Order: sequence, then structure tokens, then C-alpha cells
Amino acid sequence: MREQLPEQPPQHLPSTCHLRARDGWNALQSILHRPGSPLMGLLALHRAFAQDEFELQAFGLRMRVAAGPASVKRVLYEQADRYASRLEGDPVTALFGQGLLVMDGERHAAVKDVIVQSSRRNELEERLRAALPALDEALHRALRRGALPLPDAPRRMTWRALEAVYFDHDLTAEEERTYLRDLTDLVHHIGPGLWLLHGRAPKLPAASDRMRRRLAVLYQRALTSAGGAPIHALARACGREEMPFAVDQLMTLLVAGHDTATSLLCSLVILLAHRPELQDALREEIEGLAGRTQPDIRALDALPLLDAVVREALRLYPPIHSGLRAELGSGHRVMVSYFLLHRHQGIWPEADTFNPDRWQRGVTPGAYAYLPFGAGPRYCPGATFARLEVKWLLARLLQRASLHPVSRPPRIAMRAALEHRPTVIAVRHR
Repeated sequence: MREQLPEQPPQHLPSTCHLRARDGWNALQSILHRPGSPLMGLLALHRAFAQDEFELQAFGLRMRVAAGPASVKRVLYEQADRYASRLEGDPVTALFGQGLLVMDGERHAAVKDVIVQSSRRNELEERLRAALPALDEALHRALRRGALPLPDAPRRMTWRALEAVYFDHDLTAEEERTYLRDLTDLVHHIGPGLWLLHGRAPKLPAASDRMRRRLAVLYQRALTSAGGAPIHALARACGREEMPFAVDQLMTLLVAGHDTATSLLCSLVILLAHRPELQDALREEIEGLAGRTQPDIRALDALPLLDAVVREALRLYPPIHSGLRAELGSGHRVMVSYFLLHRHQGIWPEADTFNPDRWQRGVTPGAYAYLPFGAGPRYCPGATFARLEVKWLLARLLQRASLHPVSRPPRIAMRAALEHRPTVIAVRHR
């Protein structure tokens, strides 16, 4: 049973309209200086206001920001039925159509159930295990160059893993060459931009039509073949009659699913490149389990240091940095900021420091304080897969090479997922 609804949020929230000049200057400096991005500017505002709800007002934009456990819980759970996930004028809505991320109510629950039921942990592990030789070869090719270009190299690997597990499809080299640019364009298209100010989604790129045609071919194949992957479950549930609707789901799974894993893997590679002693400790733990051979997926997931490192990367750089909602009736937009929540100084000691040890000390954040994959009805159905694939890819990378930075940590970008600006990490074969 749901708890009784708490009191409404205060009517007079702190707002950027009444920001002190010094606080505004600090927010601007946070945007401009490394790791600098609008996310860092929001963090400076959150700390200046010292409240877990505040309002952004500038250049026609008006948006409430929820940045603490109570305010986030109110939007995601206690009053979830008062907010819509489908925002008209949002490029996410334009790209995904009737996809899972932009649906609410019973249809959302039904589609999510199809995805969840066809991606239980045992089934995910079995399908991922079948894809490991191809992933291992892709990683080997990437390491031959002596450097990992980010985010390009992780994107290729997470894309390959997602299509193998969710679409029952082995990505070919030709497909990778043909569609990688399209996939990247789609990811960049749905990130925050000027559309937030004028409320009109930019025109869909040509990459959208090309990718939809490709996904339609994969769906048609699933209609006539047996299998237990999510694409087969969608084919059984939707059939030929609802093929456009099913392709919306595939587009959502592809773009959102691979992008969050790409973000996490990039964060881990960058963080570890600047912590050689932590690389060594992780390598010792991984090789204690499997030596130089491919580690077992389930056994790898249970390694305590690896788990702590991944948890801390998800805290410091949550791939899903925020979620937008619209209040029913008023249409007022609300941003649930997981980035601010995870750097809340009232919750996390040394909130801006990468410190995996906090998890090994048995830290148990309170309810709605740590939400790397969302919460409530909007919890990400791909969370388990993202964790399993990224742990395995990182483990194999560390078994084969050491990571070395060639520059300072890159700036971060507030795209659809949190994205590190392009950089290169040097690798030395072991």
C-alpha cells in the first residue's frame, strides 16, 4: 500500500530569478571549468540554494528541479500518476514515438512486462554468454591500436552486446561501418538543447528513417523465427498488425539501452586510467577468479571490489543524469536530477570524490538517495544487463591491458545520457 501523500512542495521555491550575483558567477564558472557542463552549473545552484527543490527560470525556460530524496520520491513514486513522461515538443518523444520511455499508464506497464519477462537474469546471462566470443574479438581489435578512443570504442562494444542479447542479432562489420554514425547522431539528437527554451522538437535527422528501416527488417525476421529474446517476445505480443509500435520499442531499446552502458564504461575507463593502484587491485581480484581466461559472468558480478568500483562510478557519473516529467493539467516541467541527488553533500561524505571504499565499508544509502537506474514505475528494465555487460567488458580489458591517461579528465556533456567529451586512453598490453 502506498504511503499517505506528503504535503505539497512549497509554493515559493528558490529561483534563478532571485539568484545572488556571486552564486550566479560561481554557477557560470562551474559550467566553463573542467569537468564543466550544465550539470556542474546545476550542482553549484543546488548548493547555493541549499534546498532540494528549486526553479530554473531564464530565456523562456521555467522548470522545477527535484534534487533530494523526498522531492524525487514524490515525483517518481508517491505522486507518479500526477506527472506525464510524454512531453510534446521533446525530441525524445519525436524519435521514440510510442516507445517505452514516452508512455504512461497501462500500456506502459504491459510493454515493460513483455521486456522484463523476456530478460530475466538467467536468460540474460545465457544470451550474453553466447555473445562473449564476438565481444572478446571486438575488444581485441580495439586494443590492437594501442589506444581506446572514447566514446567510440565502448559504443561499438555495447551496441554489439545489446543487439546480440535483445535482438538475437550478430552485428556485422559492414553494419557497424554503415550505421555507427547514424546511431551516434540519434543519441546526440535527443539530448538537451535549445528546444527546451522554445518547446519545439528539432527535425528528426535522416538517420532516424534509416535506423527504423533496419530495425523493421530485424523485427520481420523475428516474426518468422523462434526465440526467447525480447525482440521475439515483442513479435509474439504485437504481431504484424502493430509493427510500427514494436519498432518504436526496438528504437528505444537500441538508443537508450546501448547509450547508458556506453556512458558507464567510458566513466570507468577514465576513472581507472587516473588510478593505477586501483587498476592493479581490480586486476588481482579478477585474475584471482579466472586468471587470464574469460571470467564467468555470474562469478564476476559477485566480486566485491569490482562491484564497489562500478557502484561508485554510477554514483559520481550516473548515465541517466536526469529525467523530465510534465505536471498533468498545468504542463509545468519537472526535472528529476539523479546527478544532483548522487552528489548531495547531506547524504554523501566527500560527494565529489571517486571513493569506491565507501561501498566496501557497507554504506547503505537511504531510500531514494541512490538511483542510478531510476525508481518506481520508471525503473530501467535494462539495469541488470547493463551491469553484467559492463563488468565483463571492463574485466577483460584489465586482464589484457593497463590504462593510461594522455590528458586531464575530459569535460562532461549533458546529452541524453551523461557523456564524456571525446578523448583517448592509452593502453599497454600485458
